[in-house]
Amino acid sequence: VTDAAGNTISNPTMTWATSSSSVATVSSAGLVTAVAAGTATITATSGSASGTATVTVNQTAASITLSPTSLSFMSSGDTATLAATVTDAAGNTISNPTMTWATSSSSVATVSSAGLVTAVAAGTATITATSGSVSATATATVNQTAASVTLSPTSVTFNSIGAATTLVATVRDAGGNIISGATVTWATSSSSVATVSSAGLVTAVADGTATITATSGSASGAATVTVQTTSY
Repeated sequence: VTDAAGNTISNPTMTWATSSSSVATVSSAGLVTAVAAGTATITATSGSASGTATVTVNQTAASITLSPTSLSFMSSGDTATLAATVTDAAGNTISNPTMTWATSSSSVATVSSAGLVTAVAAGTATITATSGSVSATATATVNQTAASVTLSPTSVTFNSIGAATTLVATVRDAGGNIISGATVTWATSSSSVATVSSAGLVTAVADGTATITATSGSASGAATVTVQTTSY
């Protein structure tokens, strides 16, 4: 602080102020403390004279924590949001950090720019969140669970012994999405009337009626097989 003649004033009375205490604070002794990323103007006033300094706080990401670190989906189309906490080297949380999100397998799970993860198909994908030069990962596992099994056709009539046809089983999850490559087991209610292979091939054995059941997990579907070789 100097007077009109340019002489330094010893021990002047000073007041200090910040334009943004959310970015930086200033003490009565002029000690400036960074609070969060942004820019603030520090003003020193003595009498009617004042001077300013610009303070810029650039918080650099030092670590990222994701919550949760693992996701499990039971149906294609299910969603969940990952929360990312970014901190600087001092452990302070960085508000509104710039984030990028990526998935290791978009055929299993996708992720939006907001961290919304969407299940696509059975499998496992790694979701990565990056801010600056640091990143963190979470695992997304999609276990499509069979909710229904539909057979096509649902009824078959054979007019000769040894005749055969293949039933097609469509397995869907709770969201109505088809589960590709679902494990299906086949059974017949009467192997003396009709048999069924592990691939759904039904073969007529003798006159009568049998129920063919396809099961996947806890879900099942059925078709009726009638063998009638004699005309009445």
